[in-house]
Amino acid sequence: MAIQQICNRCVMDSSVPGVTFDEEGICSHCRMHDNLDKRYPINDETKKKLEKLVAKIKSKGKNGKYDVLVGVSGGIDSTYCLYMAKKLGLRPLAFNYDNGWTTDVAKQNIKNAVDKLQVDLRVVKPDLEELKRYQRASLEACIPETCLFCVVGIASASFQVAAEENIKYIMLGTSFRTEGITPLRWHYVDGTYFRDIIKKHGKLDKAAKKFNKLTLPNLFYYMFIKGIRMFQLPLYVEYKDSLIMPFIEKELGWKFGGREHFDCSYKPVGAYFEEKSGRALKKVSLSAQVRSNEMTREDALEKIKAGSTETVSQDELEYVMKRLDLTQDDVKRFTESPPRTFLDYKTNYSWLSMLKWPIKICCKLKLIPETAYEKYFNV
Repeated sequence: MAIQQICNRCVMDSSVPGVTFDEEGICSHCRMHDNLDKRYPINDETKKKLEKLVAKIKSKGKNGKYDVLVGVSGGIDSTYCLYMAKKLGLRPLAFNYDNGWTTDVAKQNIKNAVDKLQVDLRVVKPDLEELKRYQRASLEACIPETCLFCVVGIASASFQVAAEENIKYIMLGTSFRTEGITPLRWHYVDGTYFRDIIKKHGKLDKAAKKFNKLTLPNLFYYMFIKGIRMFQLPLYVEYKDSLIMPFIEKELGWKFGGREHFDCSYKPVGAYFEEKSGRALKKVSLSAQVRSNEMTREDALEKIKAGSTETVSQDELEYVMKRLDLTQDDVKRFTESPPRTFLDYKTNYSWLSMLKWPIKICCKLKLIPETAYEKYFNV
């Protein structure tokens, strides 16, 4: 068994797909972080860039009721994004995708935030039986993205709501400083990928086709006909959980649910299945926190050694099994089957990989998340 090389700066190691090391023993994710940090520093110049962007967003939204769409889950990042949207003088529409797994604490956090900020809330509720089919298919596929069904659902519904409300900007709360950038083999999403998984492990009917709005014709319509853009707020403001959490607790009555990913009762079990397939996602997030001085490398190594950050109780596992009509044999099959990735299914990746410069331009124009280029070409 080959000995894993561990980065001398963070806790990324050679078991993570695509990671390389330089002569100093520093991993490619650390170098990418440094490059992004230079491109998006948090300073006075960044403040001016944000002011310019906000002015543009207001101008684009002047003929509508709202300026920006902000997805809210009840977690830290989305709650703070909604607060910042108001603070920046924007007129946000809060958007929640109710997939049936939102915890009571998260629901209350959403209610507290929209009430105190006096923001309208749009809730999209998909058919839960239909969603269950897609959820099971994602597990049957033995892919690392056990929440693929929800990612596709949220993105599809976000574009649809933005188009219906004539909103030109969608605010995202993803941060390379606190979350890192997940390797492509551990997290890939496109409409063709979802379609092939449903076709092979479920039923590709009219409902599934209608559910999936991430097809190329739809994306062209949303981005180029409707002119919908995305931007990542954490690229422009100080964004650390240690600073944000006490602030939103005080200002918005936000409460922590006691664990990571507490806002969704499925995520801990999904993370359990993902880790069984070899997707040690905690290495990505812990490494990001080390680089951002949110945690020491020694503490991160201890957390890696201790095992999963999403310890799943038997009660939690049985709850998910009951909701999804899973048997013990199903769980055994999911955890023992050889893991697959998007490379084992039909996707749009083959031609996306040839569009290096167009994707870089799309990132600059905020047609897609601004760090997407790094995910596809630098990780």
